[in-house]
Amino acid sequence: FLYFPKNCSKNKILNDLKLHIPFEKITKNKKNIQIKKIVIMQGGSDPNRNLIRIFHCIKHMILNEKKIIFHFHFGLRNKKNRDIKYLINQKQYFNNLIISYDLGSISKVIKNCDLAITACGVSALDFIYANVPSIYVSNEYKELNTGKLFHKLNFGKYFGKITRNNQNKLQYCLNDIIKNYKIRQSIFKSMKKNNLFNSKRNLLNLII
Repeated sequence: FLYFPKNCSKNKILNDLKLHIPFEKITKNKKNIQIKKIVIMQGGSDPNRNLIRIFHCIKHMILNEKKIIFHFHFGLRNKKNRDIKYLINQKQYFNNLIISYDLGSISKVIKNCDLAITACGVSALDFIYANVPSIYVSNEYKELNTGKLFHKLNFGKYFGKITRNNQNKLQYCLNDIIKNYKIRQSIFKSMKKNNLFNSKRNLLNLII
């Protein structure tokens, strides 16, 4: 999932993972029937500006679903970033919109999260470990393949790239998972059934 070169030793991979995956701080989230918090993430840099694309795709839902918190997390970037400044400015129109950036621990973002829209890198593993169903959005070839794998394993729903032709479909996809608890229940069962993600050791075994 981190796409290490084939000649990397297991020790190097494990040491690198300790810097990226804070399993010790992440707890399994409760399985709420009613969605209370949705986290939207696209890795640390988001070179394709997918967070802004996602915001425009679902902004009507953010406005209408006032009881749900929509938390956009920008990773390790500063307040001068143009996309952060744009979304912070948008907060005046939405009481249920949270913007975060430059947090030292991803566990603060994932805590009490019921659903995620995420890329398919390390963050996707964090959400699976925390029992959080996800919609997988990315522009990267390898991440798209990972998203398809997670979709096949029923850990979430694969969406892929956001384009002009499919941007309206993201809101429909998100709405289906919010309104239909059976979809999330099916994902929870798949996560529980696949014990590779039930412990840090099993997850590391899967990766290496």
